[in-house]
Amino acid sequence: MQTNYLPGQVIEWHTHKLTHVSYVLNGAFMAQSEFDDKEQYFAPDAIIINPMGQKMRHGAPKDIHAEILFIYNDEFNINYL
Repeated sequence: MQTNYLPGQVIEWHTHKLTHVSYVLNGAFMAQSEFDDKEQYFAPDAIIINPMGQKMRHGAPKDIHAEILFIYNDEFNINYL
């Protein structure tokens, strides 16, 4: 699934009942998991792996968009916390 985030657009804390990979196509991608103390930023060609059930939030930094390809191993779902 290809997704575009506008500058500053963030999907707040949530989980998935699937493992997924985020591949940054363009712009910059902000990601934070339950194991991170702060937001992390990724440039194009970065690959981020999120295991099933991990609490996370992600999107675009305030000043740049993010174009992401999500690859997942089951039917897509999202559970907002």
